[in-house]
Amino acid sequence: MSLSALYNGASGLVALGNGMQVVSNNLANLNTTAYKERLALFQDLTYSMETTPSNLQTNISQTGHGTMLAAISTRFYENGGFETSTAATDLAISGSGFFQVTRGDAVHYTRAGNFRLNNAGELVDASGFVLSARPIENGGTGALQPAVITPERREMAARATTAVQLGVNIGSQTDKSVNAANPFFSLAQRWNGTADEPLSSGAYAFANDFRVYDATGKSHTLTLYADGVTTDAQGMKVYEYVVGMNPAEDARNMSGAGAGLLMAGTLIFSPAGQLLSMSAYVPTEGSDPSDLSTWVPASEGENGPAMNVNFAVSNASAENTPQTISLNLGLGDQWSRANGSPAGIGTDITRVPGYSLAVNPPANGGGASGPYASTAFEGDSAQNYANQNGYANGYLVRVAFTEDGIMRATYSNNMTADLFQVPLFNFRGVQDLHAEGMNHFTPTDASGEAMEGVAGSENFGTIYGGALELSNVDMARQMTQMIMIQRNYQFNSKTVQTADAMIQRAMELKR
Repeated sequence: MSLSALYNGASGLVALGNGMQVVSNNLANLNTTAYKERLALFQDLTYSMETTPSNLQTNISQTGHGTMLAAISTRFYENGGFETSTAATDLAISGSGFFQVTRGDAVHYTRAGNFRLNNAGELVDASGFVLSARPIENGGTGALQPAVITPERREMAARATTAVQLGVNIGSQTDKSVNAANPFFSLAQRWNGTADEPLSSGAYAFANDFRVYDATGKSHTLTLYADGVTTDAQGMKVYEYVVGMNPAEDARNMSGAGAGLLMAGTLIFSPAGQLLSMSAYVPTEGSDPSDLSTWVPASEGENGPAMNVNFAVSNASAENTPQTISLNLGLGDQWSRANGSPAGIGTDITRVPGYSLAVNPPANGGGASGPYASTAFEGDSAQNYANQNGYANGYLVRVAFTEDGIMRATYSNNMTADLFQVPLFNFRGVQDLHAEGMNHFTPTDASGEAMEGVAGSENFGTIYGGALELSNVDMARQMTQMIMIQRNYQFNSKTVQTADAMIQRAMELKR
């Protein structure tokens, strides 16, 4: 009996020693990023059958033979607190899931998101493992691979403007450019590309500058000029307009007077000031734009009538690059197409493209709507909205992460681009992952293979950039566990001492 008691006490000492190792490891990792507290689970070891005869019957009972450390459970299900970081590449997971990191052929999983960009553009953790992500290209995600910001992605190439949207209010309907023969195109005939000012300030009621970019990323200023023409019997407000640029920058084959003149047309507004129709014509290269018969209807651009532009470059070794820019004043592709040239319109307002539509709108009302549509409200003229899709060259300034794991880059040209999507991984048997150290885990047969998912979707947590998950170790609980283990260890050592004394006494009886 004393021998069994001695063994029981010894097994308790061994098991409790292992338990203290778990507690001490938890306390040692109190400040380890994303460390998960571990819990020592004990179980009884084995039992033997004991038979005791009594009163002509045999009593059967069991006696125990000690304890053992059955398992070490990891508290994956409970998040640690979040600590705000100054590094945008620090990532924290709220909820379940792991990041995948690789180094060579080694594939590990971790909750610790303390990633940094190295000199090769790789997003690596403190152990040199590279975060796995899916590159975003052409609106979709590619194959899972190490997240590397290549030199090509550190710079954004310039893009030439192809579409412009303007929302303006033309508050004045004064007719400053009067042409008895062609009242709807007097601005176009008055344009003089050889003068210091192609249109003098007294020639129009409204002017609005807007910026566009050429293929090299250089910005240029175009100007929309508008002037009142007439108000018809039904109260419709009719304007003429032209779009022009600096004649010195115009590399098209235009006559001297026509240099810089890009587009001309008409705008018709309802009595309340709503834009109902827009016509557009462009000059023919090599012709005199004052001859209205040489103008042709504008073609359809990305979202509105298109004008042909060719900006002169200052570099002698570079070539001028023609580009097409569409202008949307609020009607989009519902602008009024024309047939023939504006020479046939003359003074007849009914021949103005879109006039019949303005007078007899469709059942749905037609016209421009929305906060960015151009208007002709009484009062001050103003630009309410301007947007174009071109930009200059840009260099990577910073990155940030969205909750679904998108790495979004911001460039020096104030443009953004989505570079990667960082997925999360989970396991059916997360408790059976093999701890590798370095805050890393690897799957086992018991844990099952990693299941990939998008952050924020079902069974996967969300990702927060600029933050780190702290250890979820509860120091008070660990101190309590340490005291309990220490006391239990003391009692088991007392058991060993007592059992040893009993054995010694039995041996003395033999002598």
